[in-house]
Amino acid sequence: MSDASPYRIATSPSKRLLLLVGVAVVGVLEGAAAVDFGRAGMSAEVGLVMGLVLVVLAIVGALMGRRRAVTVDPGAETLTIEDTTHFGSKAMAFPFSDIRELSIDAAPDGDSYDVTLRLATGKRVSIFGSAFLGDRHDRVVMEERRRALADRVGL
Repeated sequence: MSDASPYRIATSPSKRLLLLVGVAVVGVLEGAAAVDFGRAGMSAEVGLVMGLVLVVLAIVGALMGRRRAVTVDPGAETLTIEDTTHFGSKAMAFPFSDIRELSIDAAPDGDSYDVTLRLATGKRVSIFGSAFLGDRHDRVVMEERRRALADRVGL
């Protein structure tokens, strides 16, 4: 292990929040345009409902959003994954002795990558994905993060 101090990688919700604010603004503008100007071939009520749906989706997205922090503590010899939402938090701790491998896998969307750990039991646990961290297409960045975690876990 190269460093005895805890190492932490955490998500930043700022990009997600910016996207949700953008959706809400489009919803408000859609509703306002439908009511004020009407749309060709569309009633004002339909435009207003479409705008409200976008605003509601943005609010639900903001409420359901989560933050994830991954902490490697060489002193306690654990890797901890903590998810925090507006409704509480949940943590999973994995002793170094249970971790067999840290790998990068293509995410199901085929457009991003997940750093995954494989436990002694064979179970695979996604630690974080590149889309989740805002590095959607950057396998090199994900490899750097995987290597930093692996070095501290002793793999």
